[in-house]
Amino acid sequence: MRVVVTADLAIDELIVIDDAGVVVATLMPAPERFWIGTIPGAAVVGDAMRLTAHARLRDGTERDSAEVNVPIVTQNASTLSLDSVDVVETVVYDRPWSDAPGELAYIPPEDEGDYITPVAIAAISDHEVAVLDPAASRVTCFDLSGAATCHVPLPVPAIGDLISVGDGTLLVTHFGNRAGAQEATVLRVDPRQERVETVYHEYPLRVEGFPGVAINLRFSWDAAARTAWVGRPGPAPADGAPDASLLPLVDALHLDDPVTRGPTIQRSAFSQSWTPGAQWLIDGPAQLVLAGDPRWDIEETAVTDTGLVWMLLYQLRTDDDGTSTVESAIGRWRPGDAAIEIASIERGMGVGGTRFLAPLGDTSAAVLDVNIGSRIRVFTLP
Repeated sequence: MRVVVTADLAIDELIVIDDAGVVVATLMPAPERFWIGTIPGAAVVGDAMRLTAHARLRDGTERDSAEVNVPIVTQNASTLSLDSVDVVETVVYDRPWSDAPGELAYIPPEDEGDYITPVAIAAISDHEVAVLDPAASRVTCFDLSGAATCHVPLPVPAIGDLISVGDGTLLVTHFGNRAGAQEATVLRVDPRQERVETVYHEYPLRVEGFPGVAINLRFSWDAAARTAWVGRPGPAPADGAPDASLLPLVDALHLDDPVTRGPTIQRSAFSQSWTPGAQWLIDGPAQLVLAGDPRWDIEETAVTDTGLVWMLLYQLRTDDDGTSTVESAIGRWRPGDAAIEIASIERGMGVGGTRFLAPLGDTSAAVLDVNIGSRIRVFTLP
């Protein structure tokens, strides 16, 4: 298991210890303020690992980090049984397209292009969500009654990701092309003050091992480490089976002051981009398989601050006459549990490659989908 630690200290030695005080990894310095190491498989035991970084500083003193709790999936391929539960659906926003403040806009396609519609949703709190709207170049917030609570103009179209960092502010990512080179911009949005600032900018953008960087990169927010990890898909296995040697490279945005990027390491991450639809790669080479016939495929995931995983699922059914229908569901799972709670829902058309799912806590999650206009719904499980 790969370990990355950031430290703005003058360090002679950095190790990682478990809750028994046993050294499980010795880290080596990398560029910037990063230290990298590996925890061997033999040291990964039990249902969780409680890890602490321990540094010996150049002035002779020692310093410990906060403890990090890492759930362990004990089987390499875990099949989760399905527990059907009731769900309460609340429609928060469902209005036609509009570029007026407090509404959500779209740009129709030119020639064979795609519609430009809202691309991401994030929770500001358990009763307020924000939507990234590139057609209007802004972030718009809504409470659970559907009333607009902020509209923040952005200096770039920002067809990227929207991340709630837990302090009431949001990060907006944008990858674009300028003068034949690639450009990365990260904005911090304060919806309360309706203020935006650029916290990271790199031009031209260079990533180790990649001649180019896709504009539809997806970030996975790690609240404990204040780190946004982004996975870059590797080549698909020829036989369709996950292969640990083909795990994607991963970069990170570390939200310290200042914001830094890197290092590029080998790490597995949530994504359907490089695993078969019936399986889901989680941290490490462990996969989840959902029981059921027809099979349930995992389309989106989002993780709460407590580690609970929300999922959007779909199932392809073929009738006796050969016609096919798609069933949709929302799921809730805590790593280590043998079952996933699942409830059927109706799904809008959607737009591929966007973050539709925003947890509002462990009992509710908001979903952004596209119909005649944009729609925001909240699903509440027991």
